[in-house]
Amino acid sequence: MRRHRGLTAVELMVVISLLAIIAGLAAPSFSGLLQRWRVQQSLEALHSAIHLARSEAVKRSGRIALQRIAASAHCQARARTNDWSCGWQVCAHELGQQQCAPDALVLQRYEVPPGLQVQRSSLGEGIRFDRWGMPVAGFSFSLLPQGKGLEDAAAKGLCTSRGGRVRVADRPPCPVRG
Repeated sequence: MRRHRGLTAVELMVVISLLAIIAGLAAPSFSGLLQRWRVQQSLEALHSAIHLARSEAVKRSGRIALQRIAASAHCQARARTNDWSCGWQVCAHELGQQQCAPDALVLQRYEVPPGLQVQRSSLGEGIRFDRWGMPVAGFSFSLLPQGKGLEDAAAKGLCTSRGGRVRVADRPPCPVRG
C-alpha cells in the first residue's frame, strides 16, 4: 500500500483559520505604524519644499512662494483657513503679488496622502520668501492623522523662525521662542 503525501482539506482549513486569526490580531498594530509613516513622509516633503523655496528665492531674487493647494484628487480644503491638508506647491509669483497666479510656474507640487491633516499656525494661502531666501514671516505647521488630536503619538510639528531655521517638534504646536 502506498502512502500519499500532502494535506487534507481539514488540515488546510485549520492552517488558513490560524493564519486569519494571527493576521486579525496584527492588523490594528499596523494602522498606527502607517499613520506615523504618512506623517513622517509628509513632514519630510514639507521640509524639502521649504528648502527648495529658499534656494530658488536666492536664485531668482525673491518672487518664490510656498502655497497651499486648495483642491486635489482626494480632497477639498476649506477656503481662507489654515488647512493645508490637500498639499502644497513651490511656485514663482510676479513682483508685487502676494501669491502665485493660477498660470504661474510650479517648481514642485506635493499632494498629501489621504487620512492626514496638515494645519498651518496662521491663516494664509502661502508663504513668500525674499531675495535672501528668508520667509517674510515665521510660520509653523502641525501634521497629524485625520481625526486625531495634537496629543496623538503620531503628531509632529514643523517649526520655522523668521531667520529661516527649520526644525521638527515631536509635540505640536511649536513652542514660541524669543
